[in-house]
Amino acid sequence: MWILEIIAFLILGMQAVFTIQVINNTRYTLRKHRRQRVGYRPNCALIVPCKGLDETFEQNILSFYAQAYENYELIFVVEDPQDEAYPVLCRLKEERGGASSARQIRVLVAGKSLQSSRKLHNMLCAYRQIDPGTEILAFADSDACVRPQWLSHIVYPLRDAHKDKTGAATGYRWFVPEADNFATMALSAINAKIGQMLGNTRFNM
Repeated sequence: MWILEIIAFLILGMQAVFTIQVINNTRYTLRKHRRQRVGYRPNCALIVPCKGLDETFEQNILSFYAQAYENYELIFVVEDPQDEAYPVLCRLKEERGGASSARQIRVLVAGKSLQSSRKLHNMLCAYRQIDPGTEILAFADSDACVRPQWLSHIVYPLRDAHKDKTGAATGYRWFVPEADNFATMALSAINAKIGQMLGNTRFNM
């Protein structure tokens, strides 16, 4: 019987540690999120490879148009002009390009991939055509919907790259369920559980 008591005690202890970590991570995240990243604006190329149309494709693409960042080039790239995303990207550029703070918006066609995955092939094609003065390369997926401060936040950790040897920064995607069914709710819950393990601790994955 005492073995069960020990196991129960260990489980309760682990849950207490996880709860403390979740609280600390929440405070850490909110504190970082509220900061304004306005002091570092290097020349940046934001590359978004696209394939097909997601349910919220246009909304996602327009979120990249709306970045509160004055010094970035926005490049969308597809493998084939017959891709469903291509005409939509061209239309959005025509209709909304003038309202974006991006200094340039381009829609590229990479052509067929012969040696690598389509996504990597598309990104390499865009990379070969960026402005020679580009200091930062940023990549995003077309199924992501980002906030206006996203690019500023993801670029900011690189400000002292020459000092602390930080060469890359990344974000973490969150799945938000729009449909009230088991599959989407389960995906969101699993994703959120892993998110609790992140934070400024030695256990950060």
